[in-house]
Amino acid sequence: MSSIEVESIIRDVDSSFRVMHLQPSDLLKVNDIHIHPEYEIIYIPQGSGKRFVGSKMSTYDDGELLLLGPNIPHIGYKDSLRQGHWQTVIQFDPVIFESLVDLSETAPLRKLLKRAQSGIIYQDPVKHKFSNEFKSLSQKAGFDRLFFLLNLLKDLSTTGYYQTLDYDQNYDITSSKEQTRFSLVFTYIKDRYKKEPTLKEVAKLMAMHPSAFCRFLKKHTQKTFVQLVNEYRIRQSCILLMESKLNISEIGYESGFDTLSYFNKKFRELMKMSPSQYRQLYGIK
Repeated sequence: MSSIEVESIIRDVDSSFRVMHLQPSDLLKVNDIHIHPEYEIIYIPQGSGKRFVGSKMSTYDDGELLLLGPNIPHIGYKDSLRQGHWQTVIQFDPVIFESLVDLSETAPLRKLLKRAQSGIIYQDPVKHKFSNEFKSLSQKAGFDRLFFLLNLLKDLSTTGYYQTLDYDQNYDITSSKEQTRFSLVFTYIKDRYKKEPTLKEVAKLMAMHPSAFCRFLKKHTQKTFVQLVNEYRIRQSCILLMESKLNISEIGYESGFDTLSYFNKKFRELMKMSPSQYRQLYGIK
């Protein structure tokens, strides 16, 4: 599993937001775990697979309609592409709605954007309501394209057919300097998570005093360095629990934990269940 990438979103020419219509042949274009300051809507018409948002992995069936707020770590959906299905991804900066969200008429939109900071999964019947429009969105331009996004957000803001992912620790990374710094941090964790990453070592890499580095992390992630490392290790263990035949103790060790008891403790804190319960949840024996 790769480290978290800080993705730089380039909006489409003559548009205030970005649209990607991905076909099965675009599998290599799908990012591993990444963050960006834009909101993201993902629509998948069919298929099933894994959903990886924040530190949690779950599954989806019969396609997916997902709305994510800024800087929520997530992995691109590869399972549906492998199954031969297309998907549409919309990425937009909330600044395009600044003149709208304070109006009385757009109170539902304002609430939606706030709710999206926890991640939202939409269910039937709203999930597939705009399927045809999603499929043809890449051919739309100008006002037609913007109108679709506004109309979609209007429906998403008023429907009751959804559930939140309860993600509440978004990273606050906006400037290019911050993005570069966090890329260094995440790459360091990726390279060292099986060993013993040290705060002193990564602070030196960042050309910062350890105490200044701690303040930097707390300000932008609300987490300590140890928490970031353990989250990465738990994400890695989730993949191994679902995709490998290793036993729980071996998975804990492969994920960078020295003892089974500490692995179980941290896994339960983050996933709200034990590693064995997580494996059983997905029918893996």
